[in-house]
Amino acid sequence: MSEIAPIKYDNARRTKSGLVSRLVYITKLLTKPEFYNALTEPMGNVGDQDSILGTVCYGCLLFSELIKRRPQIIRALSKVTNHLLQLAIRVISPLIHSSKFAAVLSYRLQVLQRNTEEENEAVLSAKELQLSQVLKSISSYISDIRIFGRMWAIPGSIASTITGLERTYSEKNTSALFKLVEAFGVVIGNGNQPLENMAFACGHRWSLYEDTKSGAISSYCYLRSSRCWCASIIVTLIKILRQMFIYRKNGEKVFGNVSLDENLLRNLLNLPLSYHWSFPEGRLSQLTVAILALGASLIKTRKIMYGVGYKIRSIKV
Repeated sequence: MSEIAPIKYDNARRTKSGLVSRLVYITKLLTKPEFYNALTEPMGNVGDQDSILGTVCYGCLLFSELIKRRPQIIRALSKVTNHLLQLAIRVISPLIHSSKFAAVLSYRLQVLQRNTEEENEAVLSAKELQLSQVLKSISSYISDIRIFGRMWAIPGSIASTITGLERTYSEKNTSALFKLVEAFGVVIGNGNQPLENMAFACGHRWSLYEDTKSGAISSYCYLRSSRCWCASIIVTLIKILRQMFIYRKNGEKVFGNVSLDENLLRNLLNLPLSYHWSFPEGRLSQLTVAILALGASLIKTRKIMYGVGYKIRSIKV
């Protein structure tokens, strides 16, 4: 026993020493301007900024919807647990010939059913409802910021359109029909931006029209912008599937190209969103929208944050 105590003491001392060294490292890191430059650098890029804001925007919307649906979620989980316990009783009872065990299971089931009935009557508290509304308001505000920021990206969209058309025209070993489809995707993919900008401006009454007409123009432009986006996503998916077919034909791995896989996943997530926003009343619930949009934005945001972390770890303190 006398030999064990020093080992425990040494372990505790090493743990304390490691904690102190970490605190010293963090303190020194916080005094370095490179640390703050690494954090703010992504916000200087329009695309990275939009991705990060999108993650925050739909993260807030997701938490808002989860809070608002808390009673329904608890009720659904309780019902699932209830059914699983009933199934367990049916399976286990014949195997264990014990009236006491069966009585205990029966009692636990009654308690669970009673708790489920109480949870079915549960409602959101005033603070929970307020928190849900605040998070949804933040999400809506960030969404406006993102669209407003993209208003200044029109020159970049024009440049992207010209570059995309030149690349499509210069491609070899590509049929004229596929070139036409690809050119259509380039034009319509960048053409949705002016429509979104017009919708945003009219929606915020930045026009000389009366409110009713301004709102109608905003709704019209938003729907057309979303439909253009949906069409461009379909064209992109066709291009991705064509590329995957070429990989398979050449005996290469269909999956394994990180860039291609991420592009495929992002477009598969965005496709139902663009379809949803192509109709005045939508086709998806807010919860589904939040999950899909958060997943799509996280694909890029994860890479951005990994890059930020790498730069921070490279700082000499």
